Amino acid sequence: MRHHELEEAATEMLPAAKDAAGALEIALAPIVKGELALLTVSDLKSLCSKSGLKGFSKYKKAELVSFLKASGIESPPLPVKKLSRAQLEAIVYAILATKGME
Repeated sequence: MRHHELEEAATEMLPAAKDAAGALEIALAPIVKGELALLTVSDLKSLCSKSGLKGFSKYKKAELVSFLKASGIESPPLPVKKLSRAQLEAIVYAILATKGME
């Protein structure tokens, strides 16, 4: 509990820490929340199938993403190995910024 209080106090004193925390949250979003557009067509079709949806086999990637969103299906969290190099770099930079090491 004390660690959490100290972290909050440091965040209040350093506006850059708030920005860094926001950047980290954005960088980690694909892992935590998932992102349909980052999945492959085969993964999207598999998600449709597992969700019990019909009539998706002829759709292209953008149509599959729209179809899943319209059906209320959310993306599963992405495994780290599916992230691009740019996404991984953004995560590392955001972590370093929150630690003041940038």
